[in-house]
Amino acid sequence: MEHIIICKLPAIPSPTGRQLAPTPPTSNILALVTILDTSPARVDAVYDPVWYKKTGARRVVDIGTIQCLIGRIRVGNQYGIVDRSYGAERTEFLGTEDGFESEDNF
Repeated sequence: MEHIIICKLPAIPSPTGRQLAPTPPTSNILALVTILDTSPARVDAVYDPVWYKKTGARRVVDIGTIQCLIGRIRVGNQYGIVDRSYGAERTEFLGTEDGFESEDNF
């Protein structure tokens, strides 16, 4: 997760001549996340080392959909994923068949 974004939405008044109730103001909390290129690895970072050298597409998601966060450590010209979520959540690999989703794959 790179950024947390709070979107404040104003109240929407009731349309004239209709029986609809007005909508109160609300806020949505979003997060900017980055997809990592871990190909060809298809292992769970909780149990085995997973490395990446490049990042993929960035996505804005509802923060309520995030189940856990990972860390990273640089070793040479690559990063190792640090996943301390044992027993809580599982690593999920998303993307194309080759394992990497680029900006062009939206």
